[in-house]
Amino acid sequence: MTQRHHRRNIRLATPHSDPPTLPTPRPVLAASLLTAASMAASGLVGWIATRFLPPMDASFVALGVMTGLATVFVTTLRWWRDLGLSGPQEWRHLHLFALPAVLVLIVPFLHGVKPLPLWAAVYLAVGYALTGFYEELWARGVLLRVLRPCGETRAVLVSALLFGAMHLGNVLYRDPPIVLAQAVGACCFGLAYGALRFRTNALWVLMALHAMHDFTLRFSNFPPIPLSVAQDILLLGFAGVLLRGSGRGGQPAPAASGTGTAGTVLTTPRLKRPVR
Repeated sequence: MTQRHHRRNIRLATPHSDPPTLPTPRPVLAASLLTAASMAASGLVGWIATRFLPPMDASFVALGVMTGLATVFVTTLRWWRDLGLSGPQEWRHLHLFALPAVLVLIVPFLHGVKPLPLWAAVYLAVGYALTGFYEELWARGVLLRVLRPCGETRAVLVSALLFGAMHLGNVLYRDPPIVLAQAVGACCFGLAYGALRFRTNALWVLMALHAMHDFTLRFSNFPPIPLSVAQDILLLGFAGVLLRGSGRGGQPAPAASGTGTAGTVLTTPRLKRPVR
C-alpha cells in the first residue's frame, strides 16, 4: 500500500470528534452567571423592541430573536443530540408523560372550550410553539447539561430555580406581582420537566407539551390563574416522585448520548399569558 493510500485510510477510519465543551469546574456558579448574562441580553432585546412596538408585539419579536440566537448557539456547538433532541429510538419511559399530557390536553377542557378568533389562535400557536422550543432547549437542554456533574436531583433543583428567575425579565411586558407569581409557577413546572428530561431523554416531547400547556390555557373556560396553580401543584408533587432516589451529590446525572458536560442559558421573553 502506498503512503498516500495509507494516509487516506487513516482519515477514513478516524471517528467523528465529540461536540465541543465549555469548561465548568463549578457548574452551579457557571449556570448562574450564564443565566444572568442571558437575562441581560434578553432584557436588552426586549427593551429595544418596546421602544417601537406595543408590549404584546415586542414580546413576540424578542422571543423570536432569542430563539434564533439559541438555535445558532446549539447548532454551532453540535449539541442537539446531547441535549436530548434525538429520535424516538433513544427515548425511554414514555409512560411518564401520561400525567403531564392529561394536565395539558384534558383537564383544561373539562369545563368546555372558549372560542377565539382564527387570527388570534394562529398568533398564539406560533408564539407558544416558539416558547416551548426556546425554554425547553435552554432550561431542560443546555442548562441541565451544565449542571449534570452535580447529580440529577441537584441539577433539576438548580435549573428549576434558574428557570423561575428567567421569567423575572417579563416585567418589561407585565405587572410585577403577576411576573413574580409566574416565576414561582415556572419553578414548580421546571422541577417536573427537568426530572422528566433525565428520565425520558425526550426533549422534543417536552417542547410539545410545554407549548400545548401554554396554548390550552387560553382556550379553557376555567379561570386561568387557578387552573395554572392547580397544574403546577400537581407537577410539583409529580417531580417529588420522579426525583425520589435519583442521583445526588457528586454522582453525575446520566448523559443524554454519552458526551461531555457544559453549556449556557438564555432568559425568556414571553407572550402575555395567564400566570405560571
